[in-house]
Amino acid sequence: MNLRLVVLGSAQDGGVPQLGMSPAQEQRYTASLAIVSDGGHAFLIDASPDLRHQQRALMAHDWYSQRSSADPFDGVAITHAHMGHYTGLVNFGMEAQAARGLPCWVTPRMAQFLTANQPWQALVVFGHIALNPLAEGQEFEPWEGVSLRPVVVPHRAEFTDTVGFSITNQSTGVSAFYLPDLDAWSPEAEREVANHDISLVDTSFYSRDELPNRDMSTFPHPIATDTMDRFEHLVGERMIVLTHLNHSNPLTDPQSVESKSAAARGFHVATDMMEIDL
Repeated sequence: MNLRLVVLGSAQDGGVPQLGMSPAQEQRYTASLAIVSDGGHAFLIDASPDLRHQQRALMAHDWYSQRSSADPFDGVAITHAHMGHYTGLVNFGMEAQAARGLPCWVTPRMAQFLTANQPWQALVVFGHIALNPLAEGQEFEPWEGVSLRPVVVPHRAEFTDTVGFSITNQSTGVSAFYLPDLDAWSPEAEREVANHDISLVDTSFYSRDELPNRDMSTFPHPIATDTMDRFEHLVGERMIVLTHLNHSNPLTDPQSVESKSAAARGFHVATDMMEIDL
């Protein structure tokens, strides 16, 4: 089976430009990922606030256009309950597309959060989404030929825990690791990057000086330079893509010195609708 990853969005939760910011920046939708197959299957990782626009852009993809289902996706998996990663689920409710029983893979804590809070609770009660709680490391197949596995990572846990997802094309053995959010690199997360052919990883900030009026200790993320130093030895045998970019991150500008430096070191900077064969 031929599979492809499509980056539906490459920005941090607030998008680029963020609300109230200068429109001069090139637009980036909030980070999420689609897995599509040459048979018209489509699976979504994270339902962003920009989901309507992202799905419309995906309609131009030749494989996605082969879909026979009325539902836009065969299922969805959610990494955690911060605003950029799950709020797009409302688009599957009765006021919108009105999905019926859309499979939704989540951690047990994420399932508890969705069933305890409106309007997400209504999606469950009225059968728009069907929650499938996953044990740590439990694999599942949204359709035959592709498997996913959640990987728990350290990240702010005000509401839920956080996972990345390992994705494997079972017919080729090629694997990818999607990790849009974490506080700091743990040994386990580092091993996942080293063990996957492709990794798309959290690069919210290039440096800790980007937001001088904010206490950055309250929203920790790995810094791009540290991530590149940490994984540069893998470049050449692994594809590493930097994603989940904050509006302040100079990597959002392909012509910036920082973007050119990342490319020179062998790293890829995610762009919206970027395609990666799996």
